Amino acid sequence: MQIVEIVLEYVKVFLSPQMVAGILIGIFFWLFKSDLSTLIARIATIKLPGGSEILTSQAGMEKKESLSKNEPPPEPKEPKLDSESLTLTPEQVREIKAVFDAERARAAFWEYEYLNFYLVPNTQKVLEWLANLPQPPTIPLADNLWSPLIPQASERQAILDALENHHLVQRKTGDLLEVTPKGHEYLKVRRLRYKLYP
Repeated sequence: MQIVEIVLEYVKVFLSPQMVAGILIGIFFWLFKSDLSTLIARIATIKLPGGSEILTSQAGMEKKESLSKNEPPPEPKEPKLDSESLTLTPEQVREIKAVFDAERARAAFWEYEYLNFYLVPNTQKVLEWLANLPQPPTIPLADNLWSPLIPQASERQAILDALENHHLVQRKTGDLLEVTPKGHEYLKVRRLRYKLYP
């Protein structure tokens, strides 16, 4: 009789609500582990009790993407039409050009959507800061000014590399950092997007 009571007590423990909930939670995490890891990787900021925050680092995002620094940005090409071999009316030429312009705008939209995901909040703040300056700063000056906000030198370098790799900023003579026209366009689209969808 004593063995039956011991077995019954063990069954009660294993069938308790806490154990059943723990097993169900474990199964949930096991089934959806890849989806959950992707979700966690996309979280930009975690606010902890006491006011401290954990931010996603740009250096971690750099590992996910490898772009050549020396590759120049692709120049938009206007469609060239040979008027001798084509028999298009001016209206058809305008329609074709409008389709090309719409596709170019759509490609730019998706590139900027990707940059909204790829560039962590500190990188976006640095780009905004550079765009609002009256004149371009030198890299050492910018590095010194960013150090209170971003204490790790490797993270500051990763931010600069990310902005340069996506041709949002460029180095001029004398180590001057300047926001490119693409960088200004990205910021303009980003501001407009957050006005429409906060």
